[in-house]
Amino acid sequence: MNFKKPRNKKVMHFGAGNIGRGFLGELYFDSGREVIYVDVYSKLVQILNESGKYPLWIIGEHVIKKEISNFSAIDMKDEKKILDNALNIDLISISVGANNLKNLAPVLAKIIKIRFREKPGDVLNIIICENMKNSALILSENIKKNMEESFRQKIDEKIGFVETVLSRMVPNISEKEKQENPLLVKVEKYNTLPVSKNSFKGEPPLINGFLFVDELRPYQDMKTYIHNFSHSSFAYIGHEKGYRFIWECASDIEIKKIVSEAVNEVIKAINKCYGITVEELSGYYEDLLKRFLNKELGDTVKRVTREPIRKLGKNERFIGTADFCLSQGITPEKICRVIPYVLNYFDTEDPEGVILKQYITQNSIDNVLKKICGLDTKDVVFTLIKNTWGENHL
Repeated sequence: MNFKKPRNKKVMHFGAGNIGRGFLGELYFDSGREVIYVDVYSKLVQILNESGKYPLWIIGEHVIKKEISNFSAIDMKDEKKILDNALNIDLISISVGANNLKNLAPVLAKIIKIRFREKPGDVLNIIICENMKNSALILSENIKKNMEESFRQKIDEKIGFVETVLSRMVPNISEKEKQENPLLVKVEKYNTLPVSKNSFKGEPPLINGFLFVDELRPYQDMKTYIHNFSHSSFAYIGHEKGYRFIWECASDIEIKKIVSEAVNEVIKAINKCYGITVEELSGYYEDLLKRFLNKELGDTVKRVTREPIRKLGKNERFIGTADFCLSQGITPEKICRVIPYVLNYFDTEDPEGVILKQYITQNSIDNVLKKICGLDTKDVVFTLIKNTWGENHL
């Protein structure tokens, strides 16, 4: 659905990177919204302001080339300019990386205080475009820490903290393409953003691509336990086979069988937990497979496999997925057969990969599962992984 241009509607978006320009920027542009980008990279801010437009390529069988305009940019260090624009915006959104979310709290607190003083009757919604559970609570609590008690009391009444589920894949740009145009962004066609409808204060904004849902948790779990799990599984198993691109991994019949059998366990668990039909969940996975097979995205195994220690964390895409299945009475046998591929991963150019390899070389599998995966020897997942550790894989 495309919306007519709303009159004098402005969004301040923190983070002018690939997600900011390549996802939110397109949705706002298609919805007729003017965007004020705020970013820490001074050179990027300068180029954005000098150009006044940037190319966005939608990659698929045929490349669709769009030109995004109707924006300006502000350096994050220019707090005065940020605050000067605070009264002219109708919406704030954020895509700075989950680890940087807390760092925005001080300036967001100042924006909110200015609006409380000058526009006491207005509400303001902050769209949090980070795949991070409880991001709304974390951000709101950190903002309150930067405010006087008199302002804190108004936060829950006037400020909406809206969580989302990001699923659009944005591939890296080659050095040659960066040199030709440093503002170029490539994206896949998929451009739907589930947002928590009930978290808004006042009327939700009419933004092209926003999918307003009453309950966001099922979408978050589908993203983590189906999308992230399967994407990473293809990558780590494909790494063992020497593949370079994700589309090669997803094309391999043997790898697809291993991953799909594991995903079927997840589908059963999500169906049991939320009542979403097996047919709908299977369709979601089949759509993901088509997206993974998109050669033009150039999605690399190296990109998806990086940071294995983080991805082996207790609440992350592998151990977290196995634990979720167990919580629904589904034994994650196939999921736990994938995890040794992650533990076996080694890439000299990935610092975490080097650390993981050293730790596994110097420790028993028991210690690895305790330290790296946060598992106890009594955990079912611990036993399932350990039982498959010595098996030949591919």
